[in-house]
Amino acid sequence: MSLELKKKYLKSEHSPIRLLNFIIKMEIPYYNSVHFARHKFGVEHFVQSQRNDRQDKYDRKSAPQDAMVSHIMYINAQELMTMSHKRLCGQADLDTRKIMQTIVKEVLKTNPEFEDVLVPNCQYLHRCPEFFPCGRYKAE
Repeated sequence: MSLELKKKYLKSEHSPIRLLNFIIKMEIPYYNSVHFARHKFGVEHFVQSQRNDRQDKYDRKSAPQDAMVSHIMYINAQELMTMSHKRLCGQADLDTRKIMQTIVKEVLKTNPEFEDVLVPNCQYLHRCPEFFPCGRYKAE
């Protein structure tokens, strides 16, 4: 399949893109893991347990929000696009945005056809649907 045809499938968001899957392995702060775990369609999350009977690195009851956890995502291309639209937004948490930027950078190394679709929602839509826009695009 040509690069141009792949780009057309991604831009049109036709169903075949839900068959292209990625495994993304991360060691990230717990509070960032929670941001990614909010996504639930087209993705499975495998997050390291913080339970005291499953790990002995720290006491869960007193663990800081930035305690590192292993977070693995099995994600299809459609959800990866949706996730990037939300997590690259100027209103997203800065550290979560940086993690998403790293994910995008790694995906583009082997899948350059994603360049125009793994972007903030405003860039994808050419308008801002957020309650409190960052100013990049005019609000609706």
